[in-house]
Amino acid sequence: MRSRLWSENHAHEFFYIPPDKVSENRVFFGPNESRHIIRVLRHRKGDHIYASDGEGTIYHLRICVDDPKGIEAEILELERIEPRIHFVLSVGLLKGKRMDYVIEKSTELGVVSIIPMLTKRTVVKNLGGLRRIRLERIAMAAMKQSRGAWLPKISEVEPFDEVVDYLSNYDLVLIAHPGGDWRPSGERPSSVMIMIGPEGGFTDQELDEAVRRGAKVMDLGAKRLRSDTAAVVSLARVMALFENEGGEGEWPV
Repeated sequence: MRSRLWSENHAHEFFYIPPDKVSENRVFFGPNESRHIIRVLRHRKGDHIYASDGEGTIYHLRICVDDPKGIEAEILELERIEPRIHFVLSVGLLKGKRMDYVIEKSTELGVVSIIPMLTKRTVVKNLGGLRRIRLERIAMAAMKQSRGAWLPKISEVEPFDEVVDYLSNYDLVLIAHPGGDWRPSGERPSSVMIMIGPEGGFTDQELDEAVRRGAKVMDLGAKRLRSDTAAVVSLARVMALFENEGGEGEWPV
């Protein structure tokens, strides 16, 4: 869902304010965001800016204290943004910049959660502390760049066997694999998980288990896509299908 506040004031910069830094009528920016606002963008007391708390609320703010160590701003107006569909991406861990790309683009598209997943063919086995911090920073930058209301939660790495244990929590689970025949039908779901395998894809056993647990298999076409590309294509196509009010659409071929 597009923000009314932002669409009416798109010339203004967009920032992140942690939920615990929001009071009844004030927000308090930390030193990193404050330095950027004051020293780089040259904002001063009285200027109007916009920020998201990453949990669905966008704020129209007026700077009250223009200290680069910590800005205080008055809340002039706020808007709550609830996505029509809560999208979750579960993706096999990828090497290096491919995982960076998935985090960035899925955040721009508006997912609310990203689950890095260990599968039989996963080469990377964990997210180190520094890499996790890097991915969280990439997600934050992508949320601000896309003027999003939601900062996706990047979960701890989970084995495939654990992920399929809670597929029933979602209205629709789609797993990308050649030969799938899923087509949209019925009412629009309120929650969707999309599962993407690592380079090399899911094994037959993993695919069978996901289907047994309720996942639907979707085919992304004749081209053989890398996992990072497949993640973005899957999200964009499924999101577009459910954009119309009826919740039905033609699956593009």
